[in-house]
Amino acid sequence: MKHNKWKRLAAGMLAALLGMSAPQICGTQVLQVHAAQSRTANFDRNYTLGNDGAQNLAAVAQAQIGRRLGYTENWCADFVSDCADLAGLSNTIPRNANVTQLYNAVIRAGGTEVSRPQRGDLIFYKCNCMTRPLLHVGIMLDNTYSAEGNLGALTNPVQKCDSYYFCHSSGGNTHSVQDGIVQRVYVRPQYQGTSSSTGREEISVYFNPYNQKYSVGTSNAVLSRTITVQNASIQSVSEVGIFLYDAYNNQIASKGERPVPVGNQINAWYDVNKELGKTLTAGTTYRYKFYAVINQNRYESSLLDFTTQNKQVSVTFSAYSRKYSIGRTNATVSRTIKVSNASIRDVSKVGIILYDANSRVLATKQETPVPVGSQINAWYDINRELRVTLRRNTLYRYQFTAVIGGITYYSNMMSFTTTR
Repeated sequence: MKHNKWKRLAAGMLAALLGMSAPQICGTQVLQVHAAQSRTANFDRNYTLGNDGAQNLAAVAQAQIGRRLGYTENWCADFVSDCADLAGLSNTIPRNANVTQLYNAVIRAGGTEVSRPQRGDLIFYKCNCMTRPLLHVGIMLDNTYSAEGNLGALTNPVQKCDSYYFCHSSGGNTHSVQDGIVQRVYVRPQYQGTSSSTGREEISVYFNPYNQKYSVGTSNAVLSRTITVQNASIQSVSEVGIFLYDAYNNQIASKGERPVPVGNQINAWYDVNKELGKTLTAGTTYRYKFYAVINQNRYESSLLDFTTQNKQVSVTFSAYSRKYSIGRTNATVSRTIKVSNASIRDVSKVGIILYDANSRVLATKQETPVPVGSQINAWYDINRELRVTLRRNTLYRYQFTAVIGGITYYSNMMSFTTTR
């Protein structure tokens, strides 16, 4: 009897630690309900709600970026649940503190998995290293960035994330989206007026990085984005443009123009000094967003930001021949990185972007560098590290990157052709 008592006590303690309540029986189906903490009283209410559920959910989530909300348990699903409540979507996204059960609840409420995310979708991270593979959840702000809670530490604020770089530590090993062990699962809740069944989908516009035309200096910046559309022709985009804001979201400049598509995309960029007529202040944060007009409807990117440099840091990427080789279906590309007006140890990340001959991104990778003296020698085996098998006798392009003080510096566009 005493043994059974301790077993019951231990089981109760474990359930409390896991944040689980007893299953609730509904007909013949067992639904796990995990009570989620609510911290909506701590939320920033500086957002506007309309008639679009997806926009409303993303607006609530975006307003919380950088804010500490006071949860005391693993709270990524709590955050999503609170955002849904404030957006009036508790039936569409039923409250649940368990990531797997939240996924199941959204699917049961009419949601569906989608292959290409858009604003208002939920992003779940699935790790093949775990027996319960769904380990984290966030809210997509556009097709690239998400708002996520409970990253790093319980007391960290809500963060804006590039979902490609999510990683998870388990059993002493770190796994990521990049190594293929962590996978992204996108779920589109069944917002009012939408359906998870097949049929004609709404037009979606995507604003992705266009690194070839992006730079930030002390008093000027060139801001860029590659624009693609889903369920419409790129030729249907009648106007593209940019809005520039100060750090307090006051609009200080804008420009629109008729685009010239290149293939199935539009590459748009603006020189702030020359095209927007603004001279920027050194060491100052600015915000901006791109837009595209289709059928008189304006589609906007998420609000992006950059900080001008305090001093003119320059980064040079020179040849590093010891780790450079080209084969039939693989290549190892390399560069030596040096900086001026900064310490080499100020470089927080180095990486590579691999493109095809038409400058479409095939793979990216970033990592923490290990300087050797006053330089960093960086190289990447494309098969093993980027997980791309190259075609014979084919042209590829690539750029190296280095991050200093949150600003990404890009090498010139380089290329190689695999052997026959």
